Amino acid sequence: MRTPATLVGLLGAVCMCALAVQPAQADVWTASGSGPNGALDAQANFTISNGQIQVTITNLLNAATIISIGQAVSDISFTLSNAPGTVGNATAAGQLVDVASGGGVTDVSGTPTRWINSSIGGGITESHDTITLEAIGHGSPTELILPSDGSGYAHANASITGHSPSIDGPATFTVDLSGVTSSTTISSVQFSFGTGPDTYLAGTETSGTPVPEPASFVLLATGLAAIWPLRPRRWSSSAARRFADDGRPRSIASA
Repeated sequence: MRTPATLVGLLGAVCMCALAVQPAQADVWTASGSGPNGALDAQANFTISNGQIQVTITNLLNAATIISIGQAVSDISFTLSNAPGTVGNATAAGQLVDVASGGGVTDVSGTPTRWINSSIGGGITESHDTITLEAIGHGSPTELILPSDGSGYAHANASITGHSPSIDGPATFTVDLSGVTSSTTISSVQFSFGTGPDTYLAGTETSGTPVPEPASFVLLATGLAAIWPLRPRRWSSSAARRFADDGRPRSIASA
């Protein structure tokens, strides 16, 4: 039989495991419109967790719609609900491609580091509570985000071929920020397009949902596994028959 102290300990352990599962925030922003070079359409998927923000930027245009580099995403800015703190490690992921005359593409090795490294591109900048990631800066802009090509960019003009490599499809950037928590929220998202940039579009939030982090799931599972042996056990039917109706134990033989 479990003592009250054991049961209190069991309850405390469960509460500690539950508190450990702090959900990250998933937030989706989109922007669409037009600029001097044609249609524009982009999306940013944010995941905010303790000490880190990850954003995946997608050019939502159809590849056949792409004519000019002015339709490619060149930077994004967003405002946090609290001070971002110090910028730490940052990583970038995305498929780089050279776009040839006629729209054909050839994969290029490397990652889109112009977005996070200010020594070769725009990099990451802070202005009060606003963060900007941009590819523009330090010479002719490259690594702008095009839509996933499918069979190529059949209508691409020289402005695209002249700013290769580009990013074919989504690009994901992960930035460590010491002031960010899982409760930090995003607002005032702005997308920029082209090498000027040529066009700015304000984003619209389409969803914001808490998402438990994988590491928290592991922690919860580990905690529950550790306290499982402390669970109250149900008597077996044979053990129950050891007790008389008045609650005093009796032997199995006298049952």
